[in-house]
Amino acid sequence: MIAALLVLVPLSAAAVWLYLRTAPATSRRVFLGAYNVVVILVVAGLSTTLVLHVRALLGTGPDRAWWPVLGGLGALALVPVLLCIAGMLRNFVLFRRGAPTT
Repeated sequence: MIAALLVLVPLSAAAVWLYLRTAPATSRRVFLGAYNVVVILVVAGLSTTLVLHVRALLGTGPDRAWWPVLGGLGALALVPVLLCIAGMLRNFVLFRRGAPTT
């Protein structure tokens, strides 16, 4: 558990930092900012949903004391994956360089 936390906490923090720092240079800054806010809210919502799902699965069984730990580790593992997908979508599809601005 400690090893997983030692890996997942810096990985999640680095993913958030990289996502926010690698924004493409675009003239549509308002849309880019709105996209970033929506992505952060979606990531937070999906992480919360994962934790609540783990709680529903383990909340009544013999492992009910472990649901916060397992839910937290799952959420920490989910954050970099979702931010990587959202960053690729943002940089290569929606706001790519050379794309016509409308």
